[in-house]
Amino acid sequence: MNPEINLHENLSLLVDHEHPLSSANTHAVAASITCGGNLADNGYLDTIEQGIDGKPRRTVVWLLKSSQIEFKAFAGETISQSEFLKRWNDRQWIIDNPDHPIAFMKCLMENVGSLRNEIKNASPTIKVTRGGRAAFIPSNASESERQRLISKL
Repeated sequence: MNPEINLHENLSLLVDHEHPLSSANTHAVAASITCGGNLADNGYLDTIEQGIDGKPRRTVVWLLKSSQIEFKAFAGETISQSEFLKRWNDRQWIIDNPDHPIAFMKCLMENVGSLRNEIKNASPTIKVTRGGRAAFIPSNASESERQRLISKL
């Protein structure tokens, strides 16, 4: 499941039920950020709830600000493998050549790594549903906070 929904032309939503470290949506978000896109405030939500079958069900939501992404033309060139590696490892060259495919690839890899680190350091939010209403409980909430949120259902 990989739908993209445009919400009021201000936000783009990506939703699936894969672990975010293996989800293609995480790579799509990293690619968008690399090209100039931006996550919305609170643009990442990873929830776990009990499914109808009694098994845990994960839902991961990415929310991106809708924006125009400009791709500048690149005429192309032929370089040696050693030149490729030299450029890849030269931070200043990447900064000075932001529209070059090597810079794009390098930034994409860094953005994927950054998102993975954020995901690894975050715990899923627990979603409890009763009577058509839902409570989203942070996994690090105290027992009293959990009970307070659930009591509002």
